[in-house]
Amino acid sequence: MLVTSINLFAFLGKRLLIDCCKNDWHTAVINSDRCHHYSLFKSLLNVEKYLTLDINIKYKIALARFRLANHKLNIELGRHYGLRKDDRVCLYCQQNQIHVIDCEYHAFFQCPKYDILRHSFLFNWYVNGTSIHDFYNLLTSPDTNIIKNVALYVYHLINAIETI
Repeated sequence: MLVTSINLFAFLGKRLLIDCCKNDWHTAVINSDRCHHYSLFKSLLNVEKYLTLDINIKYKIALARFRLANHKLNIELGRHYGLRKDDRVCLYCQQNQIHVIDCEYHAFFQCPKYDILRHSFLFNWYVNGTSIHDFYNLLTSPDTNIIKNVALYVYHLINAIETI
């Protein structure tokens, strides 16, 4: 294709650079062990809806931190200490002879330590399944009410995780 207009040339060049940057970002996220959790629900380089909603900033920050693995669950702390993923277990569940990775999904839906929070801030409105698929559906929901409720729950969850 012969480009005959300088404006068209500039537009196509800009578009190509943007596409290359997006592809580089996506490749980096997919290939990063650190971004495994993040890559399962973040596939586009765009502003997430929860950041644009009129909700308390502390809830937005908590949700962003949870999504970005900026918390004190052992899945992340163990990475800093060089522990194998299989050794990053939930210490609460381990006391009950249950060997499970202390990850975002476990804290969000499964760990008995957070049952009271879960019933107060999640299961009082959420009545669907608790599979890993359901977990990522909640974190990527476009529904404003779901986003607000998840952000409130995650705020309390993050606070409970970090006061241990």
